[in-house]
Amino acid sequence: MQDSTETVLLKLIRGVHASSITGLSTSTKINETEFLRPLLAFDKKSLLDYLVANGVEWREDVTNTEEGANAYLRNRVRNELVPLLGELSGGDNIVDERVENLVEQIAELNEAVRGTSEENNNNDNDFDLANFDTEDYLQRGSLYRWISQTTTLSYKQMKQVLSMISRRKGKKERGIDVGGGKTVKFDEESEVLWIE
Repeated sequence: MQDSTETVLLKLIRGVHASSITGLSTSTKINETEFLRPLLAFDKKSLLDYLVANGVEWREDVTNTEEGANAYLRNRVRNELVPLLGELSGGDNIVDERVENLVEQIAELNEAVRGTSEENNNNDNDFDLANFDTEDYLQRGSLYRWISQTTTLSYKQMKQVLSMISRRKGKKERGIDVGGGKTVKFDEESEVLWIE
């Protein structure tokens, strides 16, 4: 559970869009290879207790030792931030529970956004803004989902795209740089957004 909490906190620190806030999955497919995490639901203490009780040796990653404790940001989150949040909220388990609740709520919102996206925009090449309301959360989520099919987008970049749409000004030769060599562009005449 704590690995998922660490993952969510790292995403918050990095400033991702709310729809990207998810914990670790029990399986991840990269290309044709599927990676499984069957012990994800167990906390480290339970696993260590089991190993000790059954006389099983294990290997400790050097970054989890005192010498390497803060070698990576994830280790600092694990060793400093999670304990601090636990102290402020009443325990590490409460932090895990609250993060899990947040992830569940975001998953529900993502399902609603997915439905709105499928209803309003079936075109992969451009995004029709004729009836787009920048104040509507589901429509904004639908737009974010559409852009994210092509490139990773931070919340700050999403706000820039929304600002461009709100002004209803965007020359074909300009746009918002969203990284990875991609630019979101807006044509005021046709009220269409596209990615180059």
